[in-house]
Amino acid sequence: MNFLLDEFLPQDLASGLTPILRSRFSKDVISHVNVEYFAERSREDWKRKAKEHGWSILSGDHQFKDNSAKIASWRSLGFPVVICTTEVMRICLHQRAAMLLYRWESIRDALMKPDLHVFDGKKVVEFSEPPPKPLKREPRATPVETTSTHEAPQTAPVGLTGTEEPPFELEPSSR
Repeated sequence: MNFLLDEFLPQDLASGLTPILRSRFSKDVISHVNVEYFAERSREDWKRKAKEHGWSILSGDHQFKDNSAKIASWRSLGFPVVICTTEVMRICLHQRAAMLLYRWESIRDALMKPDLHVFDGKKVVEFSEPPPKPLKREPRATPVETTSTHEAPQTAPVGLTGTEEPPFELEPSSR
């Protein structure tokens, strides 16, 4: 099988795993996306070419779970992908390499099926999308009713009763 590590995993990991895994699985080829598809600028381009060439992907894109566009992108390609979780990505490189070697057979088995899988350091499971998060809405202000049973009395300004002349003189208009 051909295994390709994406740009979220270090290139040294691919070059370190290759001789060890070839001694056990003689036909396994492990490479890194920067070696195989260095000229490809976009992720979608190298993913498409990787599918055409029959690669299975081991990814370190641990933040994909919260991004439905990334999930859809991985799934739309229809080839095997195993993504390492945040817990796996947080440990140092040599421990991550040891963990991958120790669990390689289960990773390899998962990569035989064209689907999206998650590796948590102990096991590889098929990825199932989390339920959508409920939208947080601001509570709406309830309208306050301003109806009253009585009307306010109509009053004239102080000092005027409505029949008096204003306390200032009006200038004649120029018509």
